[in-house]
Amino acid sequence: MVENKAVADGDNFGSEESNTVELTINPLSGGGGTPTGPTITKSASNTSVVAGQEITYTIEVENDSSDTLVDAAVRDILDQNLEFVSANPPPTTNTTVLGVTTLTWEIGDLGVGEKFTIELKVEVKSGTVSGTIIENDAELSADQFNPITAGAPDVEVTSPPSGGGSGGGGSGGGAIMPPPNYEANMEFVFADPKVKGEDYGESVTITNTGSIALSPGDLTVTFPLSLNVVTLSPSAISFAGNVATWSVPVIPVGGSYTVSFTVKPNATGTNIITVANYYIGTQQIAVASASENVGDVAGETAPELPRTGAGAAYLLLVNLPLLFMRRLKKALAALFLLAAGFLALNFSYFKEVVSFSLNKQRQEQEQLLVEEELPPNTLTVPSLGIMVPIILDSGSSESEFQEALRNGVVHYPGTAQVGQAGNSYIFGHSSDYFWSRGNYKTVFAVLPKINIGDEVMATDAEGQEYFYQVKETKVVGPSDLSVLEQDYTKKRLTLQTSYPIGTALKRFIVIAELKEE
Repeated sequence: MVENKAVADGDNFGSEESNTVELTINPLSGGGGTPTGPTITKSASNTSVVAGQEITYTIEVENDSSDTLVDAAVRDILDQNLEFVSANPPPTTNTTVLGVTTLTWEIGDLGVGEKFTIELKVEVKSGTVSGTIIENDAELSADQFNPITAGAPDVEVTSPPSGGGSGGGGSGGGAIMPPPNYEANMEFVFADPKVKGEDYGESVTITNTGSIALSPGDLTVTFPLSLNVVTLSPSAISFAGNVATWSVPVIPVGGSYTVSFTVKPNATGTNIITVANYYIGTQQIAVASASENVGDVAGETAPELPRTGAGAAYLLLVNLPLLFMRRLKKALAALFLLAAGFLALNFSYFKEVVSFSLNKQRQEQEQLLVEEELPPNTLTVPSLGIMVPIILDSGSSESEFQEALRNGVVHYPGTAQVGQAGNSYIFGHSSDYFWSRGNYKTVFAVLPKINIGDEVMATDAEGQEYFYQVKETKVVGPSDLSVLEQDYTKKRLTLQTSYPIGTALKRFIVIAELKEE
């Protein structure tokens, strides 16, 4: 509430006061002021640390206003003496430019009374001088107001106590010691193949194979979305986004530490990847993975990569004229009929290729089109004039794949979602049988014309756009399932179609990586 009034005074009259004007200001309903309702605070687990020590910051956002915060986001620019270790939830973007790391969490809409909490783990860089003061702020922004900044308490870097360290073999005097030479082996015990809907017990064991004790660390296991996690033993300190994290105690020489879990497949598929990583601080000590196959109740699993071209029956049709004409010893006529049959059966493919090569106007029009806002679940390759829906939740049998391919390109079940860590695998037809139904039988016909460095764009189910850059192309056999592997240290997009033209003999693969801003 704002009150204001005016007073007039003069020689020939007494003081006169105007009526009081009262004005109520709602900071989230216009007026351009900074709102007082939303709050952001940031606290630190330590205010005195040594180089190499971790700090956990807790960032808390609360909407105490009377309106929903629209497109809320938190940004944290790390002090130059800090290195990012992990966060729960993970940041939406993590970029480093000229040594400065910026983390951003895109919250989206935050309702009245709702809260959003971030636990950010960082490490003081080795070699940071004693006496250094570390300052680290967090910033909250939304559409309705100017950004609000929350400053964490200052953290002072001190010298380590003299007389030796612990847990990792370091020794005193305040000198910065090199990281210990840890050695460990990690074994992943899992069941393969699996049956959808059944429970399976699995475990990961870390064994100290070195000559010094392993200091306390962290074990993370990243489960694919096609596996439901039923139990974790011991209980994980965090479980978010299908990633479980355990605190690993000191492991003596020759000793071991085991975590166990029960998983239940919720979809069938091949080469389903679970990845385990063991860290001490920021140093990765060991990694292990499990590649599993899941069938239905009958135990069936997909034997190879999806068919995205015309199969063996097609080739037989093409070669029938040749078989008949050989008896008449009319080789030239047979070859002519073979070529004519091949062209006829693959007319739609050649039409697509010729159209791509000659009709530049169509290509330019589609390039302009993809510059506009794209619908959710859409894939575009501007350099090739491709824009096509991405079909999710297709099932995982070959017949279900072929049914889904009628409506667009298909996301392979169990692989990463678009924009997320791992390998998002999408496949589409380069050709198909002429009698097959659908409007996307040649949508990837010109995919082999893509160039290294070309851009591929995709949107997720929420319409968020992600931009990838092509890093590699290759041709593999239909049984080479390595292209489905999930590397959760990267954000990849893999495109597949069948190769060469008019066949399903091999698979043409495009590997692209997310362009981090």
